[in-house]
Amino acid sequence: MAFLGHEIIPVAAAHVGERYVLGARAPFLNPNWRGPWDCAEFATWCAYQTYRTLFGAEPADVRRGDAFTGYWWDQSQSRGLQIDVARALATAGAFLLRRPRRELIGHVAISLGDGRIVEAAGARLGVVLRRNTPDRRWDAGVLLPGVQYGTAAAVPHWSPPNDIIRVVDPYMRGAQIAEVQLALASRDYDPGPVDGIYGELTEASVIALQGDRGLIVDGEVGPQTAAELALGWPIRPSQAATAAFHQAATEPAVKPAGVAPVVNPLREQPITFTFHKVGSQVFAKDQASGDEIFIGRQVPYKYGAISYRGLAHIKSSDLALLKPYGMYNRLREESQHGLWAHAIWPTVTGESDGYYARINTYDAGFLTFGCYQLAAHTPGDNLVLLFRELLRLPEAKAYFPDLALVDDRIHQKVDGHMRSLELAVEHPVGNHKLNTTGLAVYLNPDLQNLNECEENSAARLMHWCRTSSAMRNAQVRVAVRIARRKLTHAAAKVNLSGRPLDQCIWVNDILHQGRGGKQTYAKIAAALSQAHPVAALKQIGGASFASRIAKVDECVQQLVREGTIANKVYEDLV
Repeated sequence: MAFLGHEIIPVAAAHVGERYVLGARAPFLNPNWRGPWDCAEFATWCAYQTYRTLFGAEPADVRRGDAFTGYWWDQSQSRGLQIDVARALATAGAFLLRRPRRELIGHVAISLGDGRIVEAAGARLGVVLRRNTPDRRWDAGVLLPGVQYGTAAAVPHWSPPNDIIRVVDPYMRGAQIAEVQLALASRDYDPGPVDGIYGELTEASVIALQGDRGLIVDGEVGPQTAAELALGWPIRPSQAATAAFHQAATEPAVKPAGVAPVVNPLREQPITFTFHKVGSQVFAKDQASGDEIFIGRQVPYKYGAISYRGLAHIKSSDLALLKPYGMYNRLREESQHGLWAHAIWPTVTGESDGYYARINTYDAGFLTFGCYQLAAHTPGDNLVLLFRELLRLPEAKAYFPDLALVDDRIHQKVDGHMRSLELAVEHPVGNHKLNTTGLAVYLNPDLQNLNECEENSAARLMHWCRTSSAMRNAQVRVAVRIARRKLTHAAAKVNLSGRPLDQCIWVNDILHQGRGGKQTYAKIAAALSQAHPVAALKQIGGASFASRIAKVDECVQQLVREGTIANKVYEDLV
């Protein structure tokens, strides 16, 4: 039986009005999924439901695939499936692509063939069916293999709008860009210098604005983004913007400072990271390749009498920049970790929203990293366990050349001697002292100020995470090991034997976050004795951690709905 292109249209249109969440994952094997969606997951899910073709996802496994616009682009280009945009707009069931730049965020939509499209269009609108306006920019159309497409309607003349502002090579320049920069700055989205140059720094501020305001997050300034900045379209620069652009054009360029050397294991040559700031955002740039990574946003934090300052990923736009570094996929991890891959997923989501490269350096944890958010300050646990794993990898000598394992413990090479970083130490912070580890002080010696050492630590870990699947796999191994240990210990305290797995997942999350306080096990035991144990477990720490509990609850409920943990008990894990 041949699949017909237009058959995807009612499948997609049935979801109009459903919720959009940037980075949301859609279970392709669930034909009843009702969101949330992001644009690539929506297109891939609709294609699979209609044509039983998995496209635009990697790995090429319907149980484990993660859809991404970059995969749509790469797969369609390598297989010769791209067509021109005008033909796609006139072909029912064709796809429209806006190519992501350097693995950032692009966009995918489905054409109805009559000038209308269906798309997951951002948090503000959700999934919509609307007319494609001439000011929408697309890079290519796509026809899927094995699908018969009807004869295209009369193909209208279509040319890409030339006034969309975006990052290209060479950079766009002009007073209208200075106007955008002034508008961003007035709304506390610092674009860097108001110089009329649309580069990565201004793009990052636009991405932040788009994420916060529920627009399509693509880093481009078109009519919708301009309207959000209260600018007309096309943008007409003010006198202030024109003056700023001309002044910047006559000033000499200033080279960024703050160089810290590391080594790229793929090139086996030194990388030089140059750190620079855009408002509260901090970026590290590899001077050799030109690659730039966002390592975090400067965050002030006060706990008791101590004021801290460090890096974190706290906005939706920050998280959007982390997606190309990898996201936890429980279906992919199932082959290695079985039921544990699903059991830790709610806590992974609560801790990091599933981002492997998530980091913070702003509190008493000194540095917390990874999908399970492992902190450096706990002796013999958490980040210490992860570093023991990482230092066994061949690329470890490149990223942390002064660290090594001695008797399976982390040591630093100092003046020809090996110094243990696993000893508990007291570290001064203002007029106080914090109990921590040598590893924590090595990674971030100054909790009250953003320092070059913590920037370098963050950049190394995040760059390593981006380039190495082995590094990401180590995170999951350690997370499973920690969860297994915590639940085994809990079982001896509160008797989990025969307990349904959803209750065990809640116990693990309470223990990992530590939201039970000093009476954790007494509170857990009391909750388990109630007529509705899950409801009682959700109340532990509920007043202070409502957002975290809601995330975990959504994941647990999904595991129940899809049957993954149906009829499973504690003994099925261990």
